[in-house]
Amino acid sequence: MMAGGIFLKREEKTKLTRERIITAAIEEFGTKGYAAASINNVCDKGIAKGLIYHNFENKDALYLKCLEICFHELTEALRETAEQGDFHVYITARAAFFKQNKNMAGMVVESLVHPPQKHMEVIAVMRKQYDEMNLRIFEKILDSNHLRDGIDSEGATNYFLMLQNMFNWYFTSPSLGGGGVDSVAQAHEDILPKMIDYMFYGILKEEDAP
Repeated sequence: MMAGGIFLKREEKTKLTRERIITAAIEEFGTKGYAAASINNVCDKGIAKGLIYHNFENKDALYLKCLEICFHELTEALRETAEQGDFHVYITARAAFFKQNKNMAGMVVESLVHPPQKHMEVIAVMRKQYDEMNLRIFEKILDSNHLRDGIDSEGATNYFLMLQNMFNWYFTSPSLGGGGVDSVAQAHEDILPKMIDYMFYGILKEEDAP
């Protein structure tokens, strides 16, 4: 019994240690970005370097684990809202999640707009459920509304994916990076609802459209 109790305590201690490391690392990556973040800075938050390397092979392994957790937490938090098929409700819920989890917002948005090149394939797999959830919302909206003449679901979906990629690419501009990863994430989330509104409803009144 004693041996089992000791084993459980060690498991719990290991779990708590990993959680401390991950929380500190998400703050580091979420405010400074992948390139500028460092293990030494994580250590400055009161975590011994030996503990970090005992649990994670290197900075890349720590980064990918943190990002995996961020996407999982975000997807799970929005899953129920996403099923409603209302982009405005979804974006409001997403904004609330990021407001409560600003460091996660920094990590997620950076991975969407400027992922580390050597990890792009892994990140693509990691965000698969998140991307599929966004696409399902869009398809639900298409199914419950009427498309303009000459526009079919396939064309509308391709348009949505193209705009999504263009929107994210816009935030790779060096002029937007001066305030840090967290400020880029904030700008991304501030503008996103407007872009969605423009996408669905256009920018001209129907009677003024050419």
